[in-house]
Amino acid sequence: MMMEEIVKLPHILTIYRTNNLDVPTIPTEYKNIPCVYYLLYKNKVIKVGQAINVCSRFAGYRSEAIKYPEHRTNGSWRTVKKLYEIMDIGETIEVYADFIKIKKQYVLLEGKRIPITVDLRKIESKEQDKYRETLLLK
Repeated sequence: MMMEEIVKLPHILTIYRTNNLDVPTIPTEYKNIPCVYYLLYKNKVIKVGQAINVCSRFAGYRSEAIKYPEHRTNGSWRTVKKLYEIMDIGETIEVYADFIKIKKQYVLLEGKRIPITVDLRKIESKEQDKYRETLLLK
């Protein structure tokens, strides 16, 4: 997906840098919809991620931002640490998401219901390859 296409996706939140890092709550209308999300900083894609529940994913970022600089070993902490390092007070990061809506939840194969799954990691990896020159976070 190109930058022009990303900014046409749903804008799900703006992360603000004050003395702290402010990660607002994402509207619950996006809960439990698989997506690939993009963090844009100074008009460049700095992170491409994936989430089955983007509300929960960004709640993790919010929690780590509140506890920062307490060191934790999860991916959310690494992302928050990098955002603190690169952002100056007053700067923002825009977050867009490409939601993947599956119309049919299963297929019948030999009389058995087989759930349809989306390989979000594969999509995320392809998108990361497109922006590898500007990515600061993986």
